[in-house]
Amino acid sequence: MDLVRQFVFRLQQGVSRPSTYYILSGTRKTEVLTFSVPPEMRKMIDDLAKQESRTRSELIREAIRRYIAEEKWAQIYRYAEQKALEKGITEDQIEEIIAAERE
Repeated sequence: MDLVRQFVFRLQQGVSRPSTYYILSGTRKTEVLTFSVPPEMRKMIDDLAKQESRTRSELIREAIRRYIAEEKWAQIYRYAEQKALEKGITEDQIEEIIAAERE
């Protein structure tokens, strides 16, 4: 049975939510997370999603991707700062060291 027929069959059986359908059919490539936010934050999320013609899920996935990327860079900077301290390198010397390495 193709996906459209399966979907129609599930609708007839009372499974009206697509996410429920995908979970039942085993074809879902994402996981459903449930979390709470204050009402004013939900309004801001909804307003921004509407403004950008995106779903709440798309907007929140993008926010999480950005947060993870930002945290990875923060870890790199903390590591570099620690190593510079261990080697006695000051912030002023960093650009000189990088320029010398690039030559």
